Parts: sequence; structure tokens; C-alpha cells
Amino acid sequence: ASFPIDLVIDTGDLTDWGTPLEARIVEQIEGLKVTYVFTSGNHDAPDVINRLLQTKNVVLITDNQPREVQGLKIAGIGDPSASSYSPQPAPITELADIARNINDFYRDKEDRPDIFGVHNHRIATAIEPDIFPTVVYGHNHLQAITQVGGTVYVNAGTTGAAGIRGIQG
Repeated sequence: ASFPIDLVIDTGDLTDWGTPLEARIVEQIEGLKVTYVFTSGNHDAPDVINRLLQTKNVVLITDNQPREVQGLKIAGIGDPSASSYSPQPAPITELADIARNINDFYRDKEDRPDIFGVHNHRIATAIEPDIFPTVVYGHNHLQAITQVGGTVYVNAGTTGAAGIRGIQG
């Protein structure tokens, strides 16, 4: 209500442990009444993803397939750890391979997405400049906006993703 917006792009870690109880936060997303574009993070377990799939205003971008959302072509990949119930991040070598695959897949394409979303900052910052106009990411909870060549890399920081960890001793 304070900020009239057209859509939200969330780059993951909607929950802390991915429990069904935490997945109830999706009810808040339903109440937003705007399109909610989501790329899974390492803390987003299958229960969370399944709940998001059932939500009308959510557009999941986890499979590298571009989606047309309000005139923007948005693509992205989910975090490899989101397929399990452990928030353990993927090994750095796997993250480097993912970034390399993204670069190889899109580098020579003429019709590329306007925005590419990914959770882990190690993948995002390894995406070559000039492939996408905008790369959005998260994981390290550090707000940053940088431009390299024709690409703007945006890390929104955090919306308080400490979750259950925030109340643990």
C-alpha cells in the first residue's frame, strides 16, 4: 500500500528451513495482489516450491525458460540446493559450472531475457557482462548495485531472511 508496484522479483530464501509451517508465508504473497516472480534459494525446500506453484500470482523462474511478465522477458534458475531439505549451499565448483552453462547457453542468442534471476551471488557475478541487461541475485544478504559493461547486477540485500535462526540462541 505504501509503494504502488507492478511486480516483485524475489531471488530466494523465502524461508529458513523450508518447513511446511514456514511455507505459510506464501499466504502473505497471495495477499499482495501483484505478480510475484520467484527464483528459489538454498533455504527453499520442495514444500515451499510446491506451495508457490499453487499460488495464482506467483511466477516461478527456476528452469532457465524465459517467461513473459508484464512486458518483460524474465528467465532464471533455481538454486540447486532447493531440491532438498538441507540449506547447505552447493559446492563452489558446481556453482561455477552453472554460471558457465548460463553463459554458453545465452551468449550467442539474439533474443535474450531482459532480466535473469539467480539466487547465489557466485553464479550471478560469474555471468558475463552484456549477456543480459539485468542480473538479479541474493544469497549473501548484502545490498549492491553494480554495472559492468551493459549489465546491471542487482543484489537487493535482504528482507530479513534470518527466519527461525533469528530467534535461536
